Formats: sequence, structure tokens, C-alpha cells
Amino acid sequence: PAQALSFVPWEGIAPATNGDLMMETGKRIAPVALENIGREAIRSHPVNPRALRLMASAAEMRRDDRTARALITKSADMSRRDLITQLWLIEATAAKGDANAVLSHFDIALRTKRSAPSILYPRLARAIDEPAVRAALAPYMRAGAPWTASFVEFAKDEGPDLTALTDLMLETGGLRNRVRNLQLQNDLFDRLLAKERFADMQRLYVGNRLASRGRLTSVALHADDSATGFGAMHWQLLDDAEAGGQFSAGRPSEPTTLSVFANGGVTRPVARKLLFLPAGSHRFTMSLSNVNAGVGAGLAFRMRCLDPGRVGLIWQTDAVTSGISANIAVPAGCRVQMFELILNGGGNQSGLEAVVTAMALSPI
Repeated sequence: PAQALSFVPWEGIAPATNGDLMMETGKRIAPVALENIGREAIRSHPVNPRALRLMASAAEMRRDDRTARALITKSADMSRRDLITQLWLIEATAAKGDANAVLSHFDIALRTKRSAPSILYPRLARAIDEPAVRAALAPYMRAGAPWTASFVEFAKDEGPDLTALTDLMLETGGLRNRVRNLQLQNDLFDRLLAKERFADMQRLYVGNRLASRGRLTSVALHADDSATGFGAMHWQLLDDAEAGGQFSAGRPSEPTTLSVFANGGVTRPVARKLLFLPAGSHRFTMSLSNVNAGVGAGLAFRMRCLDPGRVGLIWQTDAVTSGISANIAVPAGCRVQMFELILNGGGNQSGLEAVVTAMALSPI
């Protein structure tokens, strides 16, 4: 800005930029100096929101809050694109407890400045634990404001409170864009699982209109399990080039099946499902067809307790190549379980191919 003014002394934007640079140094500046810079800028460029904002800062230094408010409001009226003005208004409206006004300024800043998310997302992620803030944010979520998806992504990965984010998703119904919402919802379930937030997972699932409470205690196969966005709350496939599976619904009257494969020398889980079984005995049944297994190849199942303090193996089978029926005893105090299908491709190149035609789990 100093160079610009040396060539064009009457330029109006450069003085305001110079004032911003002076404030960014952190050095103490006299209010009169800021006010003079602002007035100089306005004389050369009357429609100058940054100059008005500098004058507002000068008034604030003199504790003239009324003048500061008037100047900053005029600055906001002139342009929506001055981020510092919007930050000033966010602070002022937050001090009054006006969540709706705060979110309106968040919206303006996030729509107009690419640098705004790095400043505002951490603050908003901390604030959504307040019901009033979530209520004020809901209309922007429902209307599909362009920044809401990236904010949910940030809050999921870096936010301090996944419970508050769960509340936000439940209270708003998630993002308006269904495809993006499905992916973010799936990622949020995975994140909650990694953080062992099982109660939040259950709340988020039960609160979804597409969810079925019966699936919380069921291992039955459903063709849409891998595409529902419910993560491990439904059957979640963990496949790659070495081992994996694929659901097949067949005709409407036919049950869903799961075709699985594993290359020789590969042993790994290929499908998992979170369960919320009550303590007690349960009967597990599974049937297979079209089994093509090399030496040592087969399918195995295991159930692990994930409840804090009770983490450990509950039940496991050896590798099998035929249907099985077994009893599983869920111990008291184990409210959350992970049920897994593990493939063993055996010791030669034949590997394993099979079709799981049915699975069921019922209390005894």
C-alpha cells in the first residue's frame, strides 16, 4: 500500500490496507492515528467499508461503543465482504446472546471469504453444544447453505464434541444434499465407532427415519446394507483385491445372499456389524452354498465385546465350509458387541469362494 500511495497519492483503498497492516503488527496504535487513516481513505474512496471499520476500531479504543457500533454497522451495509467487520459483528451479537444474529454473520462470512472457515469452523464446532446455536444453525442446514457440508466434515474430524454433532444431525435431519449426507453420515458412524461413542451411534441410528430398531440385534443379510450410510450399524463390507464380498438380492421373493472370496494365504475380516444384544444366550445359524475351498480354507465368525471395561472375545468359530448352528452367551455388562465374518483363503492358490445364503441370531 505504501508503494501504491507513492505513485497515486489519492488512491482510496491503500490507506485502509495500510491501517490493517499496522494493526496486524500488534503494536499499540493511537486511536487518532487510526481515525485519520480512515478519514483519509474515505475522502479518496467514499464507499470504503474497511475505512469505516478502522474508524470503528478507533472509537472502540476510546470506549465510544455507540459510535463504534454505528460505524461497523455502516461498514456491513456497504459490503458483505469485509471479514473483520463480520467477525466484529459476531462478537457483538454473541455478547448479547442472539444466536440467530450470530449465525447470520457466520453465514455471510462463510459465503464471501475463503479464509473464513479456518477462523470460524473451530468456534462454531465448540458452540454447537448449545441448543440455541443448533436451533439457529438448523435453517442453514435445511436450506443447503454451501458451507454446511464442509462444516460437518470439520466437526466430525476435528470438533471437540461428537455428541453435540450427533444432536445437530438428529435435530436438523442432516444435509439437504442426499448423496453428500449419505457419505457424511456413514463417515460419522465410522468416527463414532473409532471413538467408542456407542450411545451416540445408537441415538443417531434410532433417530433416522430410514432405520429399523430390529436391525440392532439382527445379523440377517440385506441387499442395501452397504449403501445405507449407516456404517457398521448394518453389515459393513471391508473388501479389497485380496478378499471381500458382495450382496446379491436376486428376485424380489428371494432372500439376500453374500458372495465372498479370499485369495490363498489371506486371513482377514471381510464384513462386520455392530450389535446391541441383551445379556443371555442367543442362537446363531448360518447356511452356505457354492463352496469352493482349498486346503485349510473356510469361513469363521467371532463376536467381541466392545463395552469399556468388558472388551474381549465372547465367541469364535473355527474355519468352516458348511452351515453352522451355535449358542452364544453374551455376558452381563456387555451392552455393545462387534460381530465379524472372517475369511481364510487357505495355504494354496485355490483360495476360497462361497455364498452365505442366510444368517440369523435369536434369543434363546
